[in-house]
Amino acid sequence: MQNGVKVEGGDRLGKSIIFAKNEGHAKFIEQRFNAAYPALAGHFARVITHQTGAYAQTLIDDFSKKNSVPHIAISVDMLDTGIDVPEVVNLVFFKQVRSKTKFWQMVGRGTRLCRDLFGPGQDKEFFLIFDYCQNIEFFGANPDTKIPVYQTEYGIYEPGCGLDKVHLSWGHDEYIYHVVKDYLPPEALYMLRYHSFYPAHRDGEYDYLMNEQDRKMFQWVRAFNPYDLYTKSHERPNQKELRPFYDELIAEYLPPTLRW
Repeated sequence: MQNGVKVEGGDRLGKSIIFAKNEGHAKFIEQRFNAAYPALAGHFARVITHQTGAYAQTLIDDFSKKNSVPHIAISVDMLDTGIDVPEVVNLVFFKQVRSKTKFWQMVGRGTRLCRDLFGPGQDKEFFLIFDYCQNIEFFGANPDTKIPVYQTEYGIYEPGCGLDKVHLSWGHDEYIYHVVKDYLPPEALYMLRYHSFYPAHRDGEYDYLMNEQDRKMFQWVRAFNPYDLYTKSHERPNQKELRPFYDELIAEYLPPTLRW
């Protein structure tokens, strides 16, 4: 609360995620916060975990709104990856992470760009990490800072090279793309591969790396994005009712056996 990045002219702590060890630890953090800041108790900092149940999505939706409480999300695994809240400016590691991939995915929760976060023309340019469990020391300092080409405007890439030549973080989106890339049309492949690339399809960043094919296909990515997660709806889909529809789609485009 004292050292974190502030918004609203320095009057309020910016959106923050606290990564807790387990459910009990998360609740303890919330209790200690409420005791330390009674005027903010019950709304400013909230536990958001899988055990929160259906209400978890409501809390995530509220956390995703710039001026809505909670402003601090205390989570166990649920917000480590996938969540996209550009306003996040503080990350607090209250647990050890021993997977390098997961650690950098968690760090990625703070890397989203955000225009006018601190006022008109005052964009988000950095975020803070409070690491109380020596994760950064465990994984070592980032060696990329010692490679000169990485410090140039375009790094290892050329403007307009096309996203197919850009190395994005490997995850389930990239994995499923490689599984089905020989069967689906390009529009579908772009949806699968880039629907989580929010800085590009939502914020317009990285356009300098795109070619005309990318720009054309991204209209499909944007059209698909509102439907890419069932968690964007408060009602869980009825799998039994939907299955015949998707079985027909799978049979139309994919072979009986896939190479995983």
